[in-house]
Amino acid sequence: MTKEQIIIRDHKFKSDKLKKAKREIKRLRKGAINLGVLEDSLRRERANKVDGRMYYGQYGYDDNGYIRDEARREARIELLEDLIREAKGMKY
Repeated sequence: MTKEQIIIRDHKFKSDKLKKAKREIKRLRKGAINLGVLEDSLRRERANKVDGRMYYGQYGYDDNGYIRDEARREARIELLEDLIREAKGMKY
């Protein structure tokens, strides 16, 4: 193989890798969620408290339901905080 053929083959390989990388970045950006939407969701989730009055029923107070819903709310807040932290750290 001549030097020219090696250079052409090497250039073609690098060009293909670059095209693949650009396609992958475009795909990631297309599926990305806007940071403002995540921050609004976090703000809304923090503002909405679990209302204990909703757990009074015919048979008394439902502790398990209240605890379960409060844990879900905390998990959603934690997940949104992690997503925002990752989105701020990730630059294209």
